[in-house]
Amino acid sequence: LGGSAERWLRASPNLVVVCLDPWLDAWAGNYVAKHGYAELRDQLNRENGFFMTFLANLWNYRARVVPVRKKSPEGLLDLFLFDLQPDLIYIDANKASDSIRVCHQLWPSAILTGDDWNWSKEGGKAPVQEAVTKLASAHGCEILQQKETWVLIKNRR
Repeated sequence: LGGSAERWLRASPNLVVVCLDPWLDAWAGNYVAKHGYAELRDQLNRENGFFMTFLANLWNYRARVVPVRKKSPEGLLDLFLFDLQPDLIYIDANKASDSIRVCHQLWPSAILTGDDWNWSKEGGKAPVQEAVTKLASAHGCEILQQKETWVLIKNRR
């Protein structure tokens, strides 16, 4: 709904945020209703409701938000081919390792950060933790984590 993007936009007045998301219809309304926001169900479940709500929530930042309506990690390749060179990538995507791994491969010098550190479907180990830990181990990075947010810190050599 734009909350993560808004946090970054508020933190830096010169930041431009590219938001990659398919904003698929018909799942978000039921999800937020289940988590205490039943009044948003109809709005989010109507055609393009999820995307339109995202745009409305970030209206005050419209000059600094670039919504790209594609799935990750496929949409990441499109951004790479447009020669996008991000300084920081915040991953709030599918909870598998693909997006994290692809971001590191395409933009190895970018800071990688994200959320959902403890999120899992079945109560097992969180897929985000597995992906981030694997990447950190393979590339000698440190993980800085607080609540649901994580950042990979590259060791300076």
